Amino acid sequence: MSQISKAELETTFGKKDFLFLSKQKTLIQLKGSETIKYLNSISSNEIKFNSNLESINTLMLTNKGRFLFEINIFFISKDNFFVECYVKQKKEIIDYLKKYKMSYKIGIIDLSSQYLLYKGTKNLVNHCLTFNSPLVLEDNIVNYIVDINEANKIKNILIDEDDYISWKILNGIPSYPNELNSNIIPIEANMWTPISFTKGCYIGQETIARIRYRGKVRKTLCCIELEGHTSEVPDIYDANGNSIGTLTSSYFSSNEDKTYALGFIKDEYNLEGNKVKVSSTLGTINFNNYKEVNLAYLEE
Repeated sequence: MSQISKAELETTFGKKDFLFLSKQKTLIQLKGSETIKYLNSISSNEIKFNSNLESINTLMLTNKGRFLFEINIFFISKDNFFVECYVKQKKEIIDYLKKYKMSYKIGIIDLSSQYLLYKGTKNLVNHCLTFNSPLVLEDNIVNYIVDINEANKIKNILIDEDDYISWKILNGIPSYPNELNSNIIPIEANMWTPISFTKGCYIGQETIARIRYRGKVRKTLCCIELEGHTSEVPDIYDANGNSIGTLTSSYFSSNEDKTYALGFIKDEYNLEGNKVKVSSTLGTINFNNYKEVNLAYLEE
């Protein structure tokens, strides 16, 4: 995991050109005249075709609204999509898609042996499919889909994927499996933008809508800054020693002698500036950029 400072990460992902091989992600292809209709029945965001090379971020949930999969949809054409998913969930997603396919006229193809995925700033890779990232806080980032036989021509890898993971931690962005797993309702991870509240029915919609309009969640994802290198013990305590949550991801910056982390804590404690403790290490709840942008989406 990255050892560089918070300021260096912010500069890399905000002001410089960068490119890295996305080893955590792979591709599945969905083809057929009913693909959009099918995806709208099983995913949380509204899937609609506007133009080629557009992209959409969406979720697949359980009947109780808990997380199953996060995917990015890249439109090749109206009836031909590339679906980006986590490598470790590829087989599970393909099995899930086949299970709920029923009579829908779609084809499901594993593309993991044909393409590699890169992420970076614009105009760094030629002769490949390029899609703007549909993810929150990634307005300046594009996804490059490169034929695996052409990948050896890419010489300008500028950063390691670990730096991207650290940047996500700094900004409060959840990842599979630490923050996104079957124990989590997406709203607990501050994930509002991949959810449409105007589309038709989808699996898990009732729970999500009930939380949105009638209630709240008990825990939410927070950003924590800790002094020094924290232990492997994940428990988070408030200033009085009361257990309030659990760490999920972290990285240590040796340049600053600080640990930056994500964790789920009781929502009433998730306030910028609140003091916390992990083992004997003191920390502070930091501003959560991802949460702020997602809450702003709700007000639109």
